[in-house]
Amino acid sequence: MLKEKISEAELDLLEVIEDPVWLNEFLRSTNNGDMNRINWPPEEFTFRAYQKEILSDQTTSVVVTGGRAIGKCQPASARIFTSEGYKRISKLLGKPSIITYGYANGQFTQRRAFIRPDRWKKSWSLTTNGGKILKATDVHPILTPHGYVLMGDLVIGDLVAVMNWLPSDHCILDTMSWAELRILGYMASGSVYFKATGAVKPRFKKVREEFKEISRQLYLEYSETDDGVIRLDRFKAGGTRHYVNQLKIELGLFGKDSRKVFRLGWLKTQTLKNIQTFMEAAYAQHGECSQSSVRIKLHNWSYVQDWQELLLYFGIKTNVTLLAKHTDEHHRFDIDDSVWMVETADPVYARIFWSKFKLPGIYAALRPPEEYPEKYSWEPIVAKQRHGMQRTYSVHVYHDETYISEDIIVHNSVILEDLLTYQILNSNIEFPRTPEQLLVTPNTNQLTPILDRLILKFTTSPMLKDFLNNNVNRSKGTMDFKMGARQHRLNARIAGSKEANNLVGLHIPKVIGDEFQLFPMTAFNQLQPTINTWESKTQELYVGVPNGMRNTALYVLDIKTPKFKKYRIPAPNNPYFTKADWDDAIQKYGGESEDIFQQLVLGKHGSPSFQVLSRDQMKLIPIDFYSHKYTQSEKEKGRSYKECLPIHRNKDADQVVFAIDTGFSDPTIIQVFTLVDGTWRCNVRYRIQRIDYPEQEVIIDYLARAYNATRIAIDVGAGGGGAGISQSLQTRSEFASFNYASRIMAIQFNERVTIGSVGDNEPITETFKAWATMDLIRRVQSGTIVFSEIDAEGVSQLERIARQRRASGHMHYFVVSTKGHGESSDDHIYASYLCFIGALREPVVSKSMALARAYTKTTER
Repeated sequence: MLKEKISEAELDLLEVIEDPVWLNEFLRSTNNGDMNRINWPPEEFTFRAYQKEILSDQTTSVVVTGGRAIGKCQPASARIFTSEGYKRISKLLGKPSIITYGYANGQFTQRRAFIRPDRWKKSWSLTTNGGKILKATDVHPILTPHGYVLMGDLVIGDLVAVMNWLPSDHCILDTMSWAELRILGYMASGSVYFKATGAVKPRFKKVREEFKEISRQLYLEYSETDDGVIRLDRFKAGGTRHYVNQLKIELGLFGKDSRKVFRLGWLKTQTLKNIQTFMEAAYAQHGECSQSSVRIKLHNWSYVQDWQELLLYFGIKTNVTLLAKHTDEHHRFDIDDSVWMVETADPVYARIFWSKFKLPGIYAALRPPEEYPEKYSWEPIVAKQRHGMQRTYSVHVYHDETYISEDIIVHNSVILEDLLTYQILNSNIEFPRTPEQLLVTPNTNQLTPILDRLILKFTTSPMLKDFLNNNVNRSKGTMDFKMGARQHRLNARIAGSKEANNLVGLHIPKVIGDEFQLFPMTAFNQLQPTINTWESKTQELYVGVPNGMRNTALYVLDIKTPKFKKYRIPAPNNPYFTKADWDDAIQKYGGESEDIFQQLVLGKHGSPSFQVLSRDQMKLIPIDFYSHKYTQSEKEKGRSYKECLPIHRNKDADQVVFAIDTGFSDPTIIQVFTLVDGTWRCNVRYRIQRIDYPEQEVIIDYLARAYNATRIAIDVGAGGGGAGISQSLQTRSEFASFNYASRIMAIQFNERVTIGSVGDNEPITETFKAWATMDLIRRVQSGTIVFSEIDAEGVSQLERIARQRRASGHMHYFVVSTKGHGESSDDHIYASYLCFIGALREPVVSKSMALARAYTKTTER
């Protein structure tokens, strides 16, 4: 029954919704469907040609390979430049969206953005010669003269883009009077806390005159001593709080501790004229000014950062120098009383300063510079430091995908959940019979970010927010959308510890798979029966970045499966990829013929790499497994290594072997292997990080005695500290009673081991790493090494072991990164397993035999 005629506007909207390209261009061009035009970006979003083709492709089977996507993450302490000035990520979390500034074609424009939690990752910090400090993960792209370069690839001496100017179109509030701004400027140099009634001795006659005018406008009582010290007090009548103190409270100038310096967040949204009024007073009373340089001493690093930001609104770039460090006596107050000198970067910026500011009592007859500096310039990196694991956050900026962090231009990853959005909104068209679909990834690390972005999109968008209504069950891996009279379900699955067993019972017409360069073929084969091939509009689409592996689903589908339509998207299709990036990639990766260039830039598979252990070759059994860690942070909290590293003895174990891969910044891994019923298994894994080697020796001794380890295999290769630990345990008197000389076996991965002979007993040798890896494979396949079902970390790392034949003919063994391409820097569990294999090169004496021998020696004596 016809109830109401659809309007022309509603017909237009329906037409947009039912087109995969128009829909997502509309959502992105209106900030995710925001109906308020004020929030729309100034330019419309448009997909590139290959994106439009993929979105509208109705082919039953599609596989997409491409160059490495650009991703980034930053810790919660990082600052993002927003429409309220710089804000730390920790202060922006929880907001549905923020306004930041995107950079494109030489211009900065306001963009909407959102922040989502990412994984715990190791981070880096770099410092430029101007004192700028940026902290981010190794995959955070930084703008350089060669285009965007990842943080992990930058070295000392490289140039990065540093802002000479910051956008100020958010500086629109005019809520402060001249007198209020002047008095705060005179009192807030960043030194320490000034009470409003505190004495001030003006440096110049003009400043003294301004104090008299301030007292008149703010109804304060002006008084001056014989030596020129001025006091501004409230009038005696009435019991009100002093006006200036009241003003400070209203502006939130102080934290809980009144000894902290002024906060300047309130000033960042005032007009440029008001900011000038404030800073002119501060420089007149506290600055060190000349024609070629303008300087001011400030306390507290956060205050320094805010001060530099305000000057950049006027195009005045400054450098920072640390004059005095934080004093110990103030630690209990949490006061940063370090002294910093903020100085104009060069005489050009000093001339800009004098053209913008008129200081009371100081006159500089300088003309403005004939040419102003560009909006950013290149500064060399003077220091780079690696940090530990931190919780990181991703910043997504609509359209431009760039923003400003710590005055350095950075880039973030493009979000590609558009196809899912279209299919969900058009469920009745795309899913005529079964309104269910499947999103599948190799593991949780790849799945969680996609789900988080999809949930955020259907939560914050005015147009989409009524479809999901929080119907998310992460334990079951389902998201239910209300699509008119029926429910549409998105199932989310991973290959998991038992590969595709968690797909049993699903029957769906559409599957989207991500990061398929990590997806094992056994899991893919088990996935196929879940697809309702008899339905109309059935489709499976799989995406990934080649990594050279020949036994992953991405390679098999792309190269060996003719029915799949192929898309190959090289990195130059990225709109930010320039000719300079191409030249830089050729230089960085060693030329177009190199495998890493073929994979990460061209999206091709390159020379073959082979997975040496698949999950279905590993015997997973329900046995206990424990993992503990002891780090410098735990130590600083007052926890001892005995508290952090508890003992878990296995009374059924006939033999106990320790396998140790040593490190300092990289962790030391101690794995406890036990022999039970003829099979070896790792029952306990200890992780020690940033603990000095002498203490590591004590910890290893403590654990070895507690478990009565019959053999201890230690990696003594260069860089890990294992050689020193091994020598100390064998020679120092305090360790003599445990006879480590007969228990410790030194392992060197580059050592040549004899694996056979030819001719006149001429030995055949191989590197220990290659031999031990092959022996590890043999023992795993034969079932003499088994694994706990709950040791996900260990199993994941071992199944990512790959081999590739080098030009020399030798086999190179490595662990593939969790991102699916390149070598992982975290291969310590693999290294520990190799140490364990080394320990088995000689027969391991059982505990009962060891005790019997010890008893016999005592009897003979």
